[in-house]
Amino acid sequence: MKASMVGDEQELISRAQQGDTVAFQEIIDRYKKQVYYLSLDLTGNHHDAEDLSQEVLVKAFTSLHKFRGESKISSWLHRIAVNAYLDERRKKSLTLLKQSDELNETLTVHSSEGSLDSNPEKKMERAKMQEHIDEA
Repeated sequence: MKASMVGDEQELISRAQQGDTVAFQEIIDRYKKQVYYLSLDLTGNHHDAEDLSQEVLVKAFTSLHKFRGESKISSWLHRIAVNAYLDERRKKSLTLLKQSDELNETLTVHSSEGSLDSNPEKKMERAKMQEHIDEA
């Protein structure tokens, strides 16, 4: 990056940190494609990439006062994107585990009542469902 662009970027960041929304919009205009493409690489689809990009830009706006300038703004945005993606994956994993536990509990209750064990079709359904849960 040329020295004038670095100085220009530092000035933009400083102005944005002081509440200049035009300066922040210019930062966003410079990096929104980069954030989107990284989000697309992480999520694998356009819909989730758009959601993640939006989340990254909102987090950047609300956290800009914390940016210390020890790295490039692009690196900082990259880190926000990766962290937001990982946070979302953790939430989804926890939700799946909770749902799996609830389903297993329900299946155990039904099984102990004999309703599933006495019906071969239901046993097959239950085995197939367990297979899907284990894969998830």
